[in-house]
Amino acid sequence: TVTACASLARDAQCHVGLSLPRRIEGRFQISFIVVAPDGSVAGAYEKLHIAEFGASQERGYFEPGNALLVFDCGGMRCSRIICYDFRFPELVRHLCLNHRVDVILHAVAFARDATFASWEPFVICRALENQVFFLSLNRAGEDYGHSILCPPWIDRHNAVVRFQAEERFEVLDLDPERIAACRADFPFREDALEEYRHLKPNGVDGA
Repeated sequence: TVTACASLARDAQCHVGLSLPRRIEGRFQISFIVVAPDGSVAGAYEKLHIAEFGASQERGYFEPGNALLVFDCGGMRCSRIICYDFRFPELVRHLCLNHRVDVILHAVAFARDATFASWEPFVICRALENQVFFLSLNRAGEDYGHSILCPPWIDRHNAVVRFQAEERFEVLDLDPERIAACRADFPFREDALEEYRHLKPNGVDGA
């Protein structure tokens, strides 16, 4: 699989990403591999958060990873997370603030279960609170679909891009100037405290 993607990357002169289960040092993990335009492996990421609710029963089969993946592509810094990972704002915040990530690439396999309706709001929230592009790609099919690209800011000139359920090829233009303009106009990331855990609540018995 990686060999085929390496050939595709060389032919198209672009980065290619693929998600697959891998056995690493005797442990099965949910992985995402990025292949560079020269066909070399640019990096790999193993899903940090293993889901165990609803249709997702992963803990009996997979173990979590313990590292991040950050790489440069087209003049922008990108990172990859997998499915359940996006429900943890601390992870995305760490990538964006401490590793200067501009684009979050999010591979998912969301079926139309009880969590499906909350998927889009989570994507929009992660993009806007971190002022990054957030591309969340679901598998195609009647029971899946509806991938989404959220820009770093939403207004009448910048809209969320939503896709349907069928498989299709799309070319998306992610302009780094949109990120720079958004952060210049709304510099609230600069106002974030470095640490919040030291703050104590006021009130009786800390309530």
